[in-house]
Amino acid sequence: MEDFIFSLNAILPIFLTMAVGFFLKQIGFLKQDFLDQLNKFIFYVATSALLFSDTSKVDFRETFDARFVSFMLLAIAGLALILWITVPLFEKNRIRAGALIHCGYRSNFAILGLPLAKNLLDAVGVAKTEIILAFGVPLFNVIAVLCLSYWSGTKGDYKDTIKKIATNPLIIGALSGLLLSIFGIKLPTPIATSVGYLGNMAMGLGLIVLGASFDVKKFICNFKETILGTSIKLLISPMLIMTAALLLGFRGDEAVIAFILSGAPTAVNSFVMAKAMGSDSELTSGIVICSTGLCTITMFIGIYLLRIFEIF
Repeated sequence: MEDFIFSLNAILPIFLTMAVGFFLKQIGFLKQDFLDQLNKFIFYVATSALLFSDTSKVDFRETFDARFVSFMLLAIAGLALILWITVPLFEKNRIRAGALIHCGYRSNFAILGLPLAKNLLDAVGVAKTEIILAFGVPLFNVIAVLCLSYWSGTKGDYKDTIKKIATNPLIIGALSGLLLSIFGIKLPTPIATSVGYLGNMAMGLGLIVLGASFDVKKFICNFKETILGTSIKLLISPMLIMTAALLLGFRGDEAVIAFILSGAPTAVNSFVMAKAMGSDSELTSGIVICSTGLCTITMFIGIYLLRIFEIF
């Protein structure tokens, strides 16, 4: 029962906060235009400030584990490769196959993963999570461009993509914080406090926007493919990555981080990229929505299993 309560306490706040966003959208309190602007603020300002603030406060030598970082990057790439090979075996439509591959490996690690990490891990564990985020986000984007270019038959603007990766605020925030940590630089208290205030807004607002984006109608027209894509993201992906992590001996914080990255729902901005590169944006949108709605159940079960088997 203790492990059940622990798992429930980790997931329930996330679910309830998302439910608030869903409720406010349903009663018309939150309008779509406002949500679009708020999402930009969360991505470009609040979450970047959170990553910068957290990573700048930790001891880099204590938190950076080259073996674990390498494993997580190889796990992301390996998962994408496995899906690249297997998905076309049962989905013959190239554009839909590309969407399923894209949605299957790409996680909403920043908006949903960080709050969950903060509920489960100490400061060092959270910092390890943010280091994986800093290195993982560029890889997510590079694979997305390769995947969607190949399977949708369109050529992406690679220069623009490289520019966007290099100027991604999440990457800049996390890596800037790590540089301060490496060189032992301390920000003046007023600046550090202000950045902290901005960062504190990221998780609550991010979950509210995520909940408000849930729309049942959007995945009805692609119900079969949406359920398939959601199953790949929430069930198959975490099983593959967690099996590899456990076989390599990762336990504790590392096992939790691997589960959070692999078990989080499909990233919201997958829809934006799918639409821009000629992929199946409606299917992508449905998988984003469905995986977001169901992830609280699958992640609760996953955390509970990690606890009862004493992996974490």
